[in-house]
Amino acid sequence: MERINLSKVTIDGIHIEKLSLFLDSEKNLIVLPFLWSLHMCNTGTVYKWVKVGSLSKYQTKKPSNSQQILENHSISDNTISNYLGHIFKFLKYIDESNKEKNTPSVHRTELLNTSFINNYLNNVLPKTLHSINSLNAHQAAINSYLTFIFEMEIKDVIPIKMHRATRQKMAEADTRLKKINYVSKSERSQLLKACNNYRDKLILRLGYEVGLRTSELCGLLLRKTNEKLQPSRKGLLSLFFDLNTKPTQMSFQYLLEGKFTKRGKSRFIYFSRELLEDMKQYFENERLIIEKQSGVITDSLLLRLDQIGFGTPITKKQGTNTFAELRKLFPHMNETLSYHDLRHTFATELYHLELLDAEGLETRSESAALIAVSQRLGHADTKTTQKYIRLRVQMLMIEGVNHDL
Repeated sequence: MERINLSKVTIDGIHIEKLSLFLDSEKNLIVLPFLWSLHMCNTGTVYKWVKVGSLSKYQTKKPSNSQQILENHSISDNTISNYLGHIFKFLKYIDESNKEKNTPSVHRTELLNTSFINNYLNNVLPKTLHSINSLNAHQAAINSYLTFIFEMEIKDVIPIKMHRATRQKMAEADTRLKKINYVSKSERSQLLKACNNYRDKLILRLGYEVGLRTSELCGLLLRKTNEKLQPSRKGLLSLFFDLNTKPTQMSFQYLLEGKFTKRGKSRFIYFSRELLEDMKQYFENERLIIEKQSGVITDSLLLRLDQIGFGTPITKKQGTNTFAELRKLFPHMNETLSYHDLRHTFATELYHLELLDAEGLETRSESAALIAVSQRLGHADTKTTQKYIRLRVQMLMIEGVNHDL
């Protein structure tokens, strides 16, 4: 079996930036998964079941007339990519089972029954994954696919369920290293000094000074559509101009659009004057040289340096790859550290600062500080953000109790 990723595809006059299709072992197109891929890549949405029902302010119980309806929900490019990968893995299992047990083939996924899918979810997948979060992601992808073929009136609703025992086993089997997610100031300094170009330095700093995920680096655009009509949608060129016209401004707001974020929701990020000046310097020097040499014109700030993609926008994994290559240069450095830990570092230090008043005393409540961090990171709620209480303890142990940020 094979998954083929296409770019800049036009189908019936509709332009699609990226599209995946799946082929069986004989190079035949697997139609239903392709149609699902086409729907997601074209619309940026998936179908989800939503409960609806009337509930007056005097009612305290679940409304008796509630029902479930299908709605289109927006998802990010990163989620689409993950869903496609998870379904490709599912299709490979379906193909193996068809050859060994004569179960429905990849071309007849509408014939798969609840027992088959639940067995895959509860008995097969857990053997290949390392965390309950990964298993949840696979379940979400399968649900998305099944809901799509239901919407096409090809298959009835089929219930799939992750058993409680499966969740428990996954939690017990999670043997991943309980690593420190904080990258110390000393380690950051070493990594920066090891960079042999200005772009990689910016990639690192955007992780620990702004809190960007590696995929979100692709959302740094020089120009944006309608930015003149909507001041909040300023592109980076407009912010570079503001550096000169607003000499006393020390922080600059930028709207990171939802198509580049994890959950598809836009959020504001903030650049310090120093960081924005360095981004401008990269744009006017190193990037300009790359643009002239490659002949590629793009609104993406950060450009690829490799021979194959020279001058084109960086990929979603550039931050991850850059960090991994730099970390290898330091054998003494914690080998479990990754680019995403720079985001954790940003959040930990922000949480620390949010707890303190102007005199450096801890006066703010933990809950208020967590809310502030959650908003900056784009988390749906503060539950995800609570880890930074523990990480702050790690930070203070590493940097010292009187850590000066």
